[in-house]
Amino acid sequence: MEDPAKLLRDIQQCLKQHAVDFETSRKKFKIKAVVYASPLPTKLHICIYKGDSAEIVVEFQKRDGSVSACVQTFQKVVSQLGSRVDRLCAPSQCTQSKTLTCPALSPPPALPPLDTVCVEVVAAAQQKLIEHLMEMVQGGYWDQQKQAVAELVDISSVCGDRLVDCQQGIADVLLGLLASDDEDIVRCAALILANTVTAIAPLCQDVGQLLDSMFDVLESPGSLVNADTKRHMTQALGSIAQTHGKHFSEQHLSALRRYSSTSDATLRENIGYVESVLKQRAPPAIRV
Repeated sequence: MEDPAKLLRDIQQCLKQHAVDFETSRKKFKIKAVVYASPLPTKLHICIYKGDSAEIVVEFQKRDGSVSACVQTFQKVVSQLGSRVDRLCAPSQCTQSKTLTCPALSPPPALPPLDTVCVEVVAAAQQKLIEHLMEMVQGGYWDQQKQAVAELVDISSVCGDRLVDCQQGIADVLLGLLASDDEDIVRCAALILANTVTAIAPLCQDVGQLLDSMFDVLESPGSLVNADTKRHMTQALGSIAQTHGKHFSEQHLSALRRYSSTSDATLRENIGYVESVLKQRAPPAIRV
């Protein structure tokens, strides 16, 4: 039987190597971890139990955030432990009880050959998924909304045009998300906007309103909106400046000038790029 204390230390070492924040309850053999390498901070619990036949069971529980971040962390720990992992078990079958049994997962079904995958079927599946996620975003449940916008970030990075085509009124939805009190949701909305702004801006009936919302985020105090979100926002502003530079008001230009000396190098470069694009699009001065 493996020493559970050593197993706990090895898992901690793996988390440290991959920059995962955590705290440990040694009496309960439990680790509370937070993974930041995803659109949303992902919280998970790692628990060590004594199972049947003197086996040691390690359970991963996703508490909040991105499923993919939790799975990636799980895979990193499994890779670190190597041959010490006897088998993997289904999450639904791992429950804390007096006797723990962890039957092995059945192998996944084989993928169909690429030439049998119909483009229309894939497009229909994408549209159905996007519609479902947008329903979650607008459903009013905070936890579902956070999960949905995180998934939409991944979709927008791969097929942003498809996201805009499938969802009418997405600009209004993003405006609502940018005004959220939850910084995680604002950050995800900024990411989605940065990935899709070239497709969204031409569809906006009021580009000025969109710009006002974006500058509200840019000028939010650091305690409410972090620098990472502001970087994404200025990236989107650069794209809008290329096609809708005339909609930038004098107030917008004043905000850019105030932030052009920020200590954040990337943010400063993004703002400098926006300013340079706007200068190029400015009409020539009329001489008399």
